[in-house]
Amino acid sequence: VDLAGPISGVLLFMGFFLGTSLFLIPLAFSGFLSQVKLMKSIARYASIAVALYFLYSGIHHLVDYTNSLQARIIDPISEEYRINLYTSGADSLYYQSVADSLIAIKGDRFKHIIISEKAEEQLTSLEQGTIILIAPELVNQEVEEILTKHDHYVLNPYYPVPETVLFLRTYSIKVGKNQYLKWKM
Repeated sequence: VDLAGPISGVLLFMGFFLGTSLFLIPLAFSGFLSQVKLMKSIARYASIAVALYFLYSGIHHLVDYTNSLQARIIDPISEEYRINLYTSGADSLYYQSVADSLIAIKGDRFKHIIISEKAEEQLTSLEQGTIILIAPELVNQEVEEILTKHDHYVLNPYYPVPETVLFLRTYSIKVGKNQYLKWKM
């Protein structure tokens, strides 16, 4: 329609005819390949291989789907979760700002615990559904072992407080049924 002329239209269709003929002419001779016994057996094995691939792919996606049904969603701000903030004396102004922001959001479902001694002793008696926010200087090998059994965030004291709080308020994270959230900010 844009070409607006019979010669332009004929040239367009001739170009289309020649372009598709280049790909279709070899297919006209492929019928002769079915007479060769080797090609028949190759085609059979190829079809079995394709069928096995599709079977594997289908089972794999079905397993992924079933696992996603068993996953849990971690929404730190929801009433379902408590948040405990574990800090040391270092960077106290930063962590106090985070604590003030979170207490305004979570209320009595939030605790700020300042640790002066061993952090692992403070982490042993946690309620179910507690998300741990912890200062990086408190994380050692013993604490790391405890943290593997709890949802936790390791806070970076150089990350802006408003962005830390916004991240916790905005994002929900999906984890597997028997997995725990491990996140570094």
